[in-house]
Amino acid sequence: FSWEALPEVCGVYALSHAMGIVTLVSPGGLGVREAALGLQLARRLPLGVGEALAIGTRIWFTLIEIASLAAVLALSAKPESRQEGQEPLS
Repeated sequence: FSWEALPEVCGVYALSHAMGIVTLVSPGGLGVREAALGLQLARRLPLGVGEALAIGTRIWFTLIEIASLAAVLALSAKPESRQEGQEPLS
């Protein structure tokens, strides 16, 4: 892609996310977002390449979400266990 195509590609990506959000039949727009992105990218790329990019972005963002969750769980404070008969801390 040239830099001149960047606004179009960003718009295509945003539109595919919007289509995934408004879809009520699939959780998180699963499959809908990828199909919309792949079909819209087919105007600039061969269909298989657009679909591979669409699926690749879903995998990439899923990995980022899992890594973020792991970081939050690793860095969050664990609650102290109370002994029987102890008053809760105020």
